Amino acid sequence: MTTIREQQRYSDIATVRRSLGSACARFGRVRQLDVLLASHDGGRQAVCFVRMETMAQEQAVMDALGIRRFEGVLGLVLDLGGATAGRATVAARERAQLGAA
Repeated sequence: MTTIREQQRYSDIATVRRSLGSACARFGRVRQLDVLLASHDGGRQAVCFVRMETMAQEQAVMDALGIRRFEGVLGLVLDLGGATAGRATVAARERAQLGAA
């Protein structure tokens, strides 16, 4: 199973919205899709919340895409910039730790 998080090809919020909306729509009507921009440890992230028409559809999305339920809504956090940006963030953190030692 490839989860939506493992794809790591998101450069911006619009890309996340299109990809996540399309992936979820395979399981039924997407009732609500909110994607918010956040910054964490020098990297950009998309904080996503999804509501489907039925609980059965939400369960199918959870099972197929690796999304979890938070406070009654499906939610996940995706790194923006793809896998390369994630590796750059880790490398920058490691350099900072070495400099502080």
